[in-house]
Amino acid sequence: EAKTKAKDTIEESDVRARQIIADMEDRLKALIEQYKKMESTRDDMVSELRRLASEVLDKVERSKQQSKGFDPDKHLSVVKTEAKKIAFPNLDYEKSHHKEQAEEKHEEIVEEHHLPRETPKKPQKSFFDEIG
Repeated sequence: EAKTKAKDTIEESDVRARQIIADMEDRLKALIEQYKKMESTRDDMVSELRRLASEVLDKVERSKQQSKGFDPDKHLSVVKTEAKKIAFPNLDYEKSHHKEQAEEKHEEIVEEHHLPRETPKKPQKSFFDEIG
């Protein structure tokens, strides 16, 4: 009877050990599948980040190319001229605008050649000098 109990106990332990090993194998297979899914997800995320980074760099480059032609001084002078036209509608600003541009070009030439700029000196007359 002791031999039978021992034999039964050994068989039960054997069955139980095989079940435990089978469960461990199933869990290991599930873990491997999860690992492979995580690897695939990681690879997808990395490629998506690379694509997004490439798009951002392309947009930055396009933005740089568009802003190369922008001259804020030119726009400022146009705005100033328009503001003067609105404030003083009777004056001819086209001629004065061209005169200002000519003066700016003259200043640039003077600065390039390092020549001192001569300012025209007009004698200051008062209203009373002109009347009398």
